[in-house]
This record gives sequence, C-alpha cells and structure tokens, in this order.
Amino acid sequence: MQEDSIRQIPTNRRASSSGRKYSKIRLHKIQKRDRNRQTDTGSGTEEFMYPALYVGAKLEEAGYTVRMHATTRSPIAVSKEEKYPLHTRYELASLYDKNRTTFVYDLTEYEEVLVLTDAQKQETEGWESLQRALTLNHNRQIRGIRWC
Repeated sequence: MQEDSIRQIPTNRRASSSGRKYSKIRLHKIQKRDRNRQTDTGSGTEEFMYPALYVGAKLEEAGYTVRMHATTRSPIAVSKEEKYPLHTRYELASLYDKNRTTFVYDLTEYEEVLVLTDAQKQETEGWESLQRALTLNHNRQIRGIRWC
C-alpha cells in the first residue's frame, strides 16, 4: 500500500451546505440534457447502492457513459501497480454518522456526479468530506439526491 495514494478528507463546518437535496423531477431533467457530454458518475452511500446502480443503468440506456462508485466502511488497500484494481482511497466522514469513517476509491473527473443517499439527516461533515474528495478531482457538477 502506498501512503501517497491515501487521502484523508478533513471536515470543515464553515463550508456551505446549501443545495444538498434535489427532487425526482430534477433527475428527469438531467436525463434530457445533451447526450454528447462525457462520463457521468453515480455514487451510492454505504449499503444504499441499488438506486445509484438503477439510475446509472437508466442513464446508460439514454446514451450516457456512466461509472459507478459507492462509499463503504471497508478500508481496502490501494496500490500504484497498474494491474491492481484500486489506486486511490479517500477517507471520509459518514453521511449517516459523523463519528464513523467511510471510504471511496478511484475517483476521477466527471462531467456530472449524482450522489444518491437514503441518509435521513445527512451529516454535514460527511457530505462536505465527500464533496471535497470529488472537487479534489476537479468535479464541479455535484448533485445530492435523497432517495426515500
């Protein structure tokens, strides 16, 4: 495991938390946008992965290129070796419990990121740490969707 490929994302309570929730109507509008755009990513949170996979499949059916991610409680080793499956790990606060650590792996730059979660009360620290991990990879279009 290479230490330089593991990034701990600090929390910052002063960052804005506006724009965290989006309606199902917004999902429909996202599907109608320009299909010539590049890769989109869907991201589920912890055990809440199926809705992100479902939305990702529907976007692929509509002609988008989609890459899926999910946050997990599992700290998996990463490596710089080309044939190894995981290369970067981001340590985050959980969206469900600010005292729980979660991880996400191999983020890169995407045209748009959809984060689907069922977290009843999204922990500010968790949401902000996930946003920071995504923005470290030059993602600017990040949409949080609470799916219940």
